[in-house]
Amino acid sequence: MGLIGLTLALVVLYGTMSYSVSRRKKEIGIRMAIGAAPGSIFGLFLRQGAWIVGIGIAAGIGIAAARTMEQGVPALLAAAALAACWIPARRAASTEPMHAPRCD
Repeated sequence: MGLIGLTLALVVLYGTMSYSVSRRKKEIGIRMAIGAAPGSIFGLFLRQGAWIVGIGIAAGIGIAAARTMEQGVPALLAAAALAACWIPARRAASTEPMHAPRCD
């Protein structure tokens, strides 16, 4: 049951990050056109994913504080969730500045 929940959470997080990248194509193109490095764009989207994961883990720990929770579960969830953010962040970092303003 836990594996199904983790898989569902990762799919939703991947979809959210992918949607965010597709909606911000123009912004990414403009940032890269004025000199942003691909690494900074990559980091921008990983930080966004980390905020989402951090809030979720904090809420989960707060809710489950009454029960004994294994210490490795939040770390495993964080690592898996950031891995789900990896693909959209790489796609954002590889955006061509000349093609981004034309995407709608």
